[in-house]
Amino acid sequence: MRQEQRNDARINLAGLVSDLKYKTAESIACRHDQQRHGLRYLVGSSTWEHRLPLRELAGRVGRATGPPDGFIVFAPLGLRQESRASVRVQRLWLWRLDMVDDGQIGVFMAYDSYHEHAPVDVWPYLPEE
Repeated sequence: MRQEQRNDARINLAGLVSDLKYKTAESIACRHDQQRHGLRYLVGSSTWEHRLPLRELAGRVGRATGPPDGFIVFAPLGLRQESRASVRVQRLWLWRLDMVDDGQIGVFMAYDSYHEHAPVDVWPYLPEE
């Protein structure tokens, strides 16, 4: 990954975990006094190996919170979405909210133990439609 991509990735990640109401390339770039084009390119067109950062994250989580009783958990989770313009949004049963609403489904991988837990990866569910 080039240095420019690394910088854009850091800015994008900081925006995604920030208190911004809308986490778009434009709002994140504005928050960090950057041009939105780099962030849009990073997310939409840039080629980079996404598994490398996830492996690093999993390793850090394991080293930081990894007591001997830890284990990996895979769980599906429905997330409510207010905008039908988002990718993969459809009417579905959101079991956490006990209702049918617009949402997305992902399968999450997390580290868990009796003392700590941390998300490590997510795979979006892509409906056949």
